[in-house]
Amino acid sequence: MLGLRDTSTPLPMHPTKRQKTCSLLSDEALYPRRAECRLPPELMQHVARFLETCDAFFGFMEAFVDKDALGLLQHVWKLSTVVPRHDLWPQLVLDQQPHHRSIPLLGKVTPFYPIVHIRGAVDWTVVRQLSATPIAWTMPSPTLWHPSHVAPLLKIVSLSIQAGVTCDVIDTLFPLLPHLRTLKVQTKNETTTSALTCFLLRSNVTSLHVRGQDWFDEDESDFQLTQLTSRHIRDVTQWLLNTRVRSLTWSNFDWQSSESAMQGLYAAIFLSPSLLTFSHDWMPLPWMDTLAMKQPISIQSLKLTACELNAACIKSLSVGLVGSTVIALDISHNRTLGVQGLRHLTTVLPQTNIRTLGLCCVGMDDRACERLAAALPRTRIQHLNISGNFITHVGAGALAWHLPEAAQLKTLFVQLEDTCVVGSTALIESLGRRRAAPVELFIFSYNMTADEVLQLNALAARFPSLKKCCVKHSTLERSWNLVLGLLENFSVAH
Repeated sequence: MLGLRDTSTPLPMHPTKRQKTCSLLSDEALYPRRAECRLPPELMQHVARFLETCDAFFGFMEAFVDKDALGLLQHVWKLSTVVPRHDLWPQLVLDQQPHHRSIPLLGKVTPFYPIVHIRGAVDWTVVRQLSATPIAWTMPSPTLWHPSHVAPLLKIVSLSIQAGVTCDVIDTLFPLLPHLRTLKVQTKNETTTSALTCFLLRSNVTSLHVRGQDWFDEDESDFQLTQLTSRHIRDVTQWLLNTRVRSLTWSNFDWQSSESAMQGLYAAIFLSPSLLTFSHDWMPLPWMDTLAMKQPISIQSLKLTACELNAACIKSLSVGLVGSTVIALDISHNRTLGVQGLRHLTTVLPQTNIRTLGLCCVGMDDRACERLAAALPRTRIQHLNISGNFITHVGAGALAWHLPEAAQLKTLFVQLEDTCVVGSTALIESLGRRRAAPVELFIFSYNMTADEVLQLNALAARFPSLKKCCVKHSTLERSWNLVLGLLENFSVAH
């Protein structure tokens, strides 16, 4: 957090071990010709940009704190004496009122950052210093925008509003942001959604994350979902066709759209030349079972979770996956896939470019697991999640038999029922003896005792090929969500 901490002395220059080393050797002994060998400030800054972690970044600066050696980085170093370092690298974050000593330095350091992240309310005297810097602003409510006359002076490229937006905010604030490219909002009702889709048609937004907000009906007896009508769908379709959209994520809507409107939307999404990620979460995907795929899908990351996909939907989708650019596919929480749906997908997997596959909670049994295991060696899959299914030691044995040949697999999430120790042992020994690159294995089970967990983790520790092995007597999906998030960020960045 930026700047509530006031300290009269700088942060420690070095970790403890490094302080001991430096106390024994003089600065000249450590860097005898540093003044002659150092790079120009511009190149020093260029090198610093490649340092991904906060410790590496400030460790680099600590070695070259001479005056004028770091250029703009010298101001970042000074700022680190009054601002927590984790708010300065790898990105600049403003999320509280800054300390008075940091305000003069903010305008000097912002040119070093490609974007400044603001969270919540920040003094407008500070924000005005950022007029030439791209800003990503996250706020709990649009009521923070009282001085709207300042908005056009800022280069806001990303805006995230956590509370539901109103038509007034969409009609008055959003048009004041010509640089806006990424928008994340919640819509309160059908009218608000209409205002949002109309705004998209005249905006420069290329990344949209929108969620329908729950609300009580007139009797306050039941929750209702915001509706998506054919008009909304046609607006979004036109936006996709007329703009180089990079990402579309929506969730929690009640779909009330015609088949013709949906077919036009599907064509715009799956054949978009610019769309990298599409996410449709926790709401039905209407008319998907009637879709006739005629060309390979051009998206990189496709997430269709908890949207009531059935075998007919997967059959249509599988045709588009063959030879497509999809490298991440997540169809988790679709228990309606059935045996036939999983068979359709498994059949085409070797003909796809999928690297990350999410099949969590799709009703997979041992028979389906055996078919998937047999197909794995012929696929490019690197990260696989089949947790939350009905897999016993039989399915685990089939996986263990084929995993040594699945040379590209790097991460496996699996949940076992039944006699999980037998299946877990087979998986650990199979991957542990594999000659391919190191792999991470996550095994979850409700039927495992604490002693069995210790026993299996001890077994895994004997195999250097297991880069990481985590055996738990519960389910865990957060790690998998992190994997998907990292891969989505990679797709958008490229």
